[in-house]
Amino acid sequence: MKTLLELAERCEEATAPDRVLDAEIAVAIDFRADDSNPSSARALHRNYGGSNTFEDIAKHWPRLPAYTGSIDAARLLIDSDCWKVENHPVVGPHAVVGRQEGYGFTTALSLVAAALRARADA
Repeated sequence: MKTLLELAERCEEATAPDRVLDAEIAVAIDFRADDSNPSSARALHRNYGGSNTFEDIAKHWPRLPAYTGSIDAARLLIDSDCWKVENHPVVGPHAVVGRQEGYGFTTALSLVAAALRARADA
């Protein structure tokens, strides 16, 4: 399993939304679809001895948030009210979450990168 910082770097390198990356993020943060369902992304991955790949999770778990493709889904990763996004004239989409910055090909990717860095810093 990749660290939050490694996943942030992958977001900054991505050129489009990536459902497999969404699945890796969900496993890393132990995403749960809702409180009534005890199953989490990490448990889903672990319950099959790791043989349930991120590609499988991306294809078959309908409640997997589209972190890398949606600003609303990316905001689910933010634990703070202190964040902003902008389109920087030189480097493109740029996001700040707390004290952490993220850049990306899209606004969502930059916001996810910053949010993952902020989580790693907490």
